[in-house]
Amino acid sequence: MEIGEKELVIICLAISILGISAMLLVAKGAKAEEKSIDGISENDFGKLMLLKGRVAKITISNYSMSMRICETRCIGVFVGEKLLNRMRNGAMNPEEISSGNFVSVEGTLKENNGEYTLYPSEPGSIEMLWAR
Repeated sequence: MEIGEKELVIICLAISILGISAMLLVAKGAKAEEKSIDGISENDFGKLMLLKGRVAKITISNYSMSMRICETRCIGVFVGEKLLNRMRNGAMNPEEISSGNFVSVEGTLKENNGEYTLYPSEPGSIEMLWAR
């Protein structure tokens, strides 16, 4: 039995759909690793992390938000314009966060100019745990 072009295209499409579905399931199933800010290291770069800390400084503009969250040690958190706008239209407005609040932030840990920085990717990635 010989497979024609039409059948080959159908088989390739089916395999592609299965592969994309599997990739989406794995991506949605990714769970952030919860650690203390004091416990993170270079080995955590590129990982999805869940960190909690006190907001030491926050700066919000029309285009971005940056803050420093601390335990004994501090790290940066950066939110770009697209995500910031999605957050503003969501359940938790970033303008409600102020210095002294205690927050939980989920994002990818990277190094930026020698400083550890967490980059959230979803509107619900920052949660206010308690306000000052």
